[in-house]
Amino acid sequence: MFPEMFKRLFTKPTQKNDLDFIPILVQGHFFAGKTQFISNFSEIGIVPWQPSSQYPFNAVLDFGRKTFIQDEEQIYLYFFGNPSSLKMPPIEQMFSAENRNRCGSIILVDLSKAITRPNESFRDIPPAIETTQERQIPFVVAMNERQDSPTMPAEMLHAILELDPSVPVLTCNAKDDQRSCELVLLQCLEQLPQDKITQKAIKALKKAIS
Repeated sequence: MFPEMFKRLFTKPTQKNDLDFIPILVQGHFFAGKTQFISNFSEIGIVPWQPSSQYPFNAVLDFGRKTFIQDEEQIYLYFFGNPSSLKMPPIEQMFSAENRNRCGSIILVDLSKAITRPNESFRDIPPAIETTQERQIPFVVAMNERQDSPTMPAEMLHAILELDPSVPVLTCNAKDDQRSCELVLLQCLEQLPQDKITQKAIKALKKAIS
């Protein structure tokens, strides 16, 4: 089942419905909460996936899928998790132009590690941000606040990472608070070019949150 799903993702679509998806890259240092974040949405569980040798990278990715139904149309969100310490695979280049233009990224930072072991947590984030910006992928940064973990003002993390003022910095709890993850995803979707598919996904997600 899943090999066929990936084959359809990375080959020329034959049906109109194959075009209707939004790729979301979920990045972050090791144990930042990427798998937990994706699990808040994925209706197929978490699928560990290593692309075949025909693709120009060897990273193992977490894959998840969320389906929204809006205005009697199915809208698919595909989630790809990738550690920031690995070079982000150029998966967006494998999509059609329409889907590539809808690609967004969520960069997670685990505050419990970021404050107690800042060198370990923060060193992987700037390269991910730089690569994302180079590829012109809209992104947000989310502080993953685990239970009883330290907190950090968004302005402080903004300064540490030297982010552009236009980049949103939010908080979530990937393990225990699905709504906070939904709000992060909503902010990411709102950064994307607003075509019909993206607008329908935003509308459906807002309905789910409310």
